[in-house]
Order: sequence, then structure tokens, then C-alpha cells
Amino acid sequence: MDSIKEESNKKSSILDKTIDFIFSKDKRKWLVLFLIIGIILRLIVANNVPPLADEMVHGSHAINIISSGVINEQNECPVWFYLTDLVYRFLGVNGISARFLSIFFGTLTILLVYLISKRLFNEKIALISSFLLAISAFHIRYALMEQDEAMMFFVLLAFYYFVKDLEEKNKITFPVFVFMAIAFLIKPIAVTFIPAIVIYFFYRLYAEKDKTKRKEIFNKNLKPIIIGSITFLLFMSPILVYNYLLYKEKGITDIQFSRFFNISQQTFEGLAGHDQSYSISYAIRDGPKFLWDSFTPLDPIITLLGIIGIFLILFSKKPRHLKFLISFHLITFIFLLGTSLLQTHFVIFLPLLCICSGYLIAKLSEYSKSHSKEIIITLLIIILLVDLWILWPFLSNKSGIFKVRDFAMNNIGKDDLVIADARIYRGSIVFMLHDKHYLESSYFSQLLESMKNMPGETFPVTLYFIECVQDDCGWGTIVNQPEFNQSVEQMVDFFKNNSEKVKSIKSKGEDMNIYKTTIPVKSQVFQAIDSTHQWFYYPVMWKGERYDSYKLDTFFKQTLQNIAYVILWIAIIIALLSPLLIIYELVKKTNNLNSSPF
Repeated sequence: MDSIKEESNKKSSILDKTIDFIFSKDKRKWLVLFLIIGIILRLIVANNVPPLADEMVHGSHAINIISSGVINEQNECPVWFYLTDLVYRFLGVNGISARFLSIFFGTLTILLVYLISKRLFNEKIALISSFLLAISAFHIRYALMEQDEAMMFFVLLAFYYFVKDLEEKNKITFPVFVFMAIAFLIKPIAVTFIPAIVIYFFYRLYAEKDKTKRKEIFNKNLKPIIIGSITFLLFMSPILVYNYLLYKEKGITDIQFSRFFNISQQTFEGLAGHDQSYSISYAIRDGPKFLWDSFTPLDPIITLLGIIGIFLILFSKKPRHLKFLISFHLITFIFLLGTSLLQTHFVIFLPLLCICSGYLIAKLSEYSKSHSKEIIITLLIIILLVDLWILWPFLSNKSGIFKVRDFAMNNIGKDDLVIADARIYRGSIVFMLHDKHYLESSYFSQLLESMKNMPGETFPVTLYFIECVQDDCGWGTIVNQPEFNQSVEQMVDFFKNNSEKVKSIKSKGEDMNIYKTTIPVKSQVFQAIDSTHQWFYYPVMWKGERYDSYKLDTFFKQTLQNIAYVILWIAIIIALLSPLLIIYELVKKTNNLNSSPF
């Protein structure tokens, strides 16, 4: 009885504290509201936005990667893939689970923007900035099966601790190195943020006119920098060990080492951009138009206000740590302009734009002290309405690829066969049907022919055929292949006349029909079909031989592999625990954040 009473009192206490918080003057309650808005919008849009081509590479490669035991993947770094596979194991493979890391860490970035803005400016700007990121159409639209938003969360977390601990302790602390390492293990572009940290630290050090104090600060940071740098390199071991062992045995590396160090580039021939490192002419020629075409359609107001806010900060007499926030992003921005002009890669700059927009909105409101709140609220409502209008196409219709995936999970059995229209992008087929006995329609006639020579008796099996209604579902090249298109149409006519249409899926650009029939097959057909399951250099679900496998035939190689594997899981565990740090930073009592020694 006492334990029940104690439990009841505990629940009552939590409820009372929650009610007190809601009706208190604590402005963080608005942050909770922004967080709820942000996660709802991201969940809805993530389930509706049609997947991009690269998503079908990353999202499919993450499936079952943990069971493979690999310590790296040929295009991106391993932590994102392992974390996504963990989500798959809890939620199944679907649109939400595949984009979960972007949804999760993108939403947490709302809180991080609040913390950074509050430390650099004040709570008013912090709340405005976090609200802007919560509703940012660009940030929401590109919460994809990509690494960028998850990576940027850890980059900004490292930035926060860098500024915070220099401000409070005159010291670079361990979390800066760890979180930058995790960011790198999610996406290698994170390394381009490191030079800004190094440059700013030494700039600040030598800006100290008192030589005795300068020496004291340097000595205070020498040991943490050495230990932190060693730790950072240890966290890099999954990437370094993988490339070392692979190069020693086969003379090849992953795409990034191949691309920027000109190693075995023939391995990735046919892959767009595999032989391009950095081009300043590319950045100057194509960059401005790309930026205009990317940012203005999705976030016109936040982009405009953010750019004005950036220049206002740069040309003002604001403390230099505010200008460091902007310069922190500069090297990465220039690097991306000259290497990879894809919208999803530039989503990492939305937190900066939102913070600078928040600063500008707060400054504009100060011109009318009697109507300051009204100005802020009016501007935020306008931005909210514009961004919701921009997002509207993604709020009302679920992606056809995800609808087919749902159908496959709920209707297609483990002993059924699936023929997928080859006009559907191969990555999409893999994502939708990876755990089924599926075959692309191009191979169907070969399968029927080969069955004639298979021994044994036939038996009836349920067969599904998935048709791409608009003749091109993701390739973008079928219009140039009329003969191929005609051959598929003949197969479509066959299924239309000899089977039952069980599902008609309507989704912009992804209309598909699903037919069902029964055909006689022999038992060997399943093995023959599954042997075709390869996608973008790797076997589907990591079941089969890999081009980048290497032998662990010595104690030295095995030890290197084991160390790298353990460190990989340490990084994953830290990444999973990192949200607790955000909660701690939000609830702890803070000192006067505006008294900066910078």
C-alpha cells in the first residue's frame, strides 16, 4: 500500500510541476511548443516527400548492415548506417524509419539553436531562431535518408561546447573533439569545420595582449588539445583501418579517398563526380544560380532575413565570437560550392540562417519599443504561413514508394514472388522489396526460360507484378529508351489480362498498380531470383560477397579491425546518449550568458 501511495504521490508531483511550468513565466515553455510543431511537420513531410536517388542508396545500404560487421561503407561513414539499421530493427523499414535520424537530430537542432542563440545573444533571439528552424520549409523538406542534418547536429554541439567552455573556463574541453569526431563518422564533410575552430582559438589566444595570461591560457589548453586530438584520431579508426586494409590487399579505397587523393578512380567509373575534387571555376560559374534556385523557392523570407542578418553582424561592432559563428560555416560553404551542388548538402546552413534571421527580427522590433512584441509576432506569423504554403504539397499525399513498401510488408508473403517494373528506379525496388523474392521485369523472360532446365516438380506460387503507370518512376531516362519501354508495356498488358489488380497507388510522379496472380514454379527459382539482388556495389541486405571485403589473416589485421569495431560502437552509444546533454543544458541553472570574456 505504501509503495502504491508513494507512486501516486510521485505522479501527482510530476503533474503539478508540469502545470506550474505551463503557467509560469519561464519562456522555455514556448520552446516545448516549437519542438512539438517541428517534429509534427517533419514526421508528416518525411512520410510524404518522394525519395531522391541518393536516398535509395543510403536507405537501402543501411538495411541489415549491423549483421555484416563492416566498419565502413564505400561512400559515406558508418555511424549513420548503423544508427539507421538500429531504427529499422525497432520500427521496420519504412519512410519514417529510413528518415528517422534526420527527423530526430533535425528536431533536436531546434533546441541546440536555442542554446547557441541564447549564449551568443539573448533569450528573445533564441526563441525566435528556434521557432524559425522549427518551421523552416527547407530544413523540413530535406529531412531525408541523408547524413547532413544528423551530422550538423553534432557539429553544432561541438561548436556550442567550444564557445561555452572557452567562455567559462578559457579552455577547449573533451566534448568538442568527441562530437566533431562523431560528426565526421556520420559524414566526412564535417572535417571542413575543424580549421575554423583551430584558427579562431589561436586568433583569440594571440589577441590576448597580456603575454603572461596568453602563456597561461596556452599551457592550460596544451594537454586537453593533445589528448583530444589523439581521441579524435582514435575515433577515425573505422575509416582509416578500412581504407588501410582495403588498399593493402586490393589497391583500392572508399570513394572519398579515391576522389580527393586520386587513388584507383577506375573503381568508381560511371559514378557521377567520382573523379572531381574541388573546382573554384565550378563554384563561381554554377554556385550563385544554384543557391538562388535552392533557397528562394523553399525559404525565401528566412533566406533573405538571414543574409541581411549575417552582414549586419559582420559589419557591426558585435563581439568577435558572434562573427565566429558565421566564419565557422565559411570554409564548408566554399568547399561545398566547388564540389557538390546538391540541395540536401546545403541544408546544414539553415540553423545559421535562422539564428541570423532571429537576430535581425529582434533588431527590427527594437525600432518600436511600444509595439516590439506585435512586430515579432506579425513577422513570425507571415513566415509560418509562407512556409506552410510552400510545404503544402508535401503535407497531403504520401509517397508512392512508401505506399508500396507498406503494401509489401502487410500483404506479400515470404514465399511469394514479385516482379517489379524495370522502369522503377532500381534503388526504389530494393527499398520496397528487399526482404521479398523480387525480380526486375527485364529478367522475367530469362527466369521462365531457365525454369525449363530446372529439375523437380512445379508447384503454384502467388506472383505480384508492380507496374510504373507513368512509364518512368525515378530513372528520368526511359523517354530515351522507346524499345525498352515498349517491351515492358507488353508485359504490363499480359498481367492486365491475366491477373487481378489488387492495388492502385496514386502519388505525384509515382503512380503504380499492383497485380496478383498464381504461376507454377520450381523450388530452385527462389535461389535464382535472390542471386540477382545487388545494388550500387553491394549485395542487398549485405547477404553475399562484397567487392571491398578483405582478409583478416594475421593477428595484426584482426586486432586493427577489432579496435576499430569497438570504437565504432562507442561512437554510436555516445551519439544515442547525446540528447541527454541537450536536456541537461536546457534545465540547468545558467549564469549571466552575456558577460563574455571574448
